Amino acid sequence: MLRTTKASQVRILLLVIVSSINELVALTPGEVTVRFTNTVNGQDVETVAPVGTNLLNLGDEAGVRLPRACRNGLCNSCICDVVDQATGTRTTIKACSTKIMPHSDGSPIIVDVYRMQKKTRSSFG
Repeated sequence: MLRTTKASQVRILLLVIVSSINELVALTPGEVTVRFTNTVNGQDVETVAPVGTNLLNLGDEAGVRLPRACRNGLCNSCICDVVDQATGTRTTIKACSTKIMPHSDGSPIIVDVYRMQKKTRSSFG
């Protein structure tokens, strides 16, 4: 289970992002921009998801297949870091048991999946 401090708790905001064709697009209230960094192919992957979406499932939908085994947080195969852009703080989380919540400032959720590069093929259940 993801534990948060009072300072890191967030509320839903209306966000604005740049779409793939570089137009400004207003997100629907309750949606969050999530960027996966350090993927196996070296490309960042950005997607939009409703608040409360499971991070492991979102990765799958975005084409970022995170390692997994148990899907209930016991095996630690799906560990990745959420990076706070404002402070540079990294929080280690388990993607299988983490739900997407927006930052209070509306910035994208940055999920660093650098550990994927260290996983063996058998970790991708």
